Amino acid sequence: MPRTASPHTARLINDRAAFDLLLEHGSLSRAELQQRTGLSRATIGDLVDRLEAGNLITPVGESPARRRGPNAVLYGVVADRAHVAGVEVRAGEVLASVNDLTGNQVGSARRPLDPAAEPDQLVFDTITDALLDAQLEPGRLDGVVVGTPGLIDPETGDVSYVGALPTWHDNLLPGLRARLGGLPVLVENEVNLVGLAEHRLGAAQGETTFALLSLGTGVGMAVILNGRLHRGRSGGAGEISYLPLGLTGSTFPDLIAGPALLALAHSHGLTPPTGTSTPPTSTPTPATGTPTPAEVPPTPHEATPNPPGGTGPTPAQPGGAGATAAQPGGAGATAAQPGGAPRSPEVPGGTPTPSGATPVSPERSSAPHTPGGAAAPLGASDHTSGVSAAVPGAFDRNPRTPSPDAPQARGLAGGRLGAEELGEVVRQAPPAFLDELADRIVFGARAVCAVLDPGVLILAGTIGRAGGEDLAARVEERLAALIPLPTRVVPGTVEGDPVLRGAVVVALERLYTQMFDQQ
Repeated sequence: MPRTASPHTARLINDRAAFDLLLEHGSLSRAELQQRTGLSRATIGDLVDRLEAGNLITPVGESPARRRGPNAVLYGVVADRAHVAGVEVRAGEVLASVNDLTGNQVGSARRPLDPAAEPDQLVFDTITDALLDAQLEPGRLDGVVVGTPGLIDPETGDVSYVGALPTWHDNLLPGLRARLGGLPVLVENEVNLVGLAEHRLGAAQGETTFALLSLGTGVGMAVILNGRLHRGRSGGAGEISYLPLGLTGSTFPDLIAGPALLALAHSHGLTPPTGTSTPPTSTPTPATGTPTPAEVPPTPHEATPNPPGGTGPTPAQPGGAGATAAQPGGAGATAAQPGGAPRSPEVPGGTPTPSGATPVSPERSSAPHTPGGAAAPLGASDHTSGVSAAVPGAFDRNPRTPSPDAPQARGLAGGRLGAEELGEVVRQAPPAFLDELADRIVFGARAVCAVLDPGVLILAGTIGRAGGEDLAARVEERLAALIPLPTRVVPGTVEGDPVLRGAVVVALERLYTQMFDQQ
């Protein structure tokens, strides 16, 4: 039997539904809000008054299609009412983006990653630079989400291990919170943030179960089961870089990551971008049965070794949405350089609300209920309670392009390729190269699909996005011939910097939840 929502809960659901519509469409009149929500004229009038009194919306003009009067006034979200910061930690630098309440970027910054610096100080300084770029005082920031390589302890929420960053110890979260005066801060694995970006803005929209392979300078994976991010007991679920190729100690990155891709390019007569050395001559292939490690082993960007011991189950994150149901989410992939914009988010199934349900009237309403489960939900108790419509269209604008001198924009020494070079190799590759690349990807994808049966596999990261539909179709065809589990394979579609975009998306959704919980 459905539970009856209190009048207060019904108001929160309706207010959030109207707020999300204004985020999605930019500006609407009272009549348009009434038409899109199905609520009564009186209920719309009350919620508009509440949102305006809370400085969440304001009149922004008049509709040319209507006569003068209350119904002709157009309302929009007060963009500078609040701001969030998204941060991406890379092996060589830290990036930060400051965005307003509508998702529009108003400031950005980057700093080189100094191994001698305290991680929390380095992130704090980068955020401060971005605030200066936005001409905002530190007190104008309302939330921060940090994306970092490595494992995030499900119990503490802090970094527990980062193989690529040995000095990145476990004081990032408490140290950063202290420097920001107790501001809400979330530290998340970079792969999960890219997955959230794909779910809200890209290839995973509308999906509740899928796996995502992140293929680039390293490899990583994220798993979403029944709308919930599967983290694993110690936060290490998806560490596909440990998938063995045989009994010799070789692993999946030896087959598919940067140095292996460089060797494959040379074998097909491709000329990699300048600045890279001669690739190793021996790279493992799944057909041999006894793969030989490459002479230059890769350093996975997305996957890092597990720390000793284990941790308990994932706790719920603070900031859940009162009576709203958790929404299906997505998880991770490898970051690419900022630049470009994905398609605008789409909301299947009609009018969006905080729970994805139809707005309720104070007279007849029921409170949504979220079933329990062992995995961490990608909703009110994890990252966000908003559906994709809550991600404002302004966030689809092109992020600022970084300097070409940035560490990940250059070729890596010792036979390695940077992210952009990897993408260029794949984009210029002939069909025979894509065929062999698909064979290698399928070695890992087959294991993933045989165990998880995700139904949808997203090829993300630099390689997955650069290979596009051509590479995805080859992988899908090979999977269909190897396992009896139907699996649709699609490329990731979030352009620009998916880690940073995912961080901002999560920060905004947490902020929206916080604002309406306080009403």
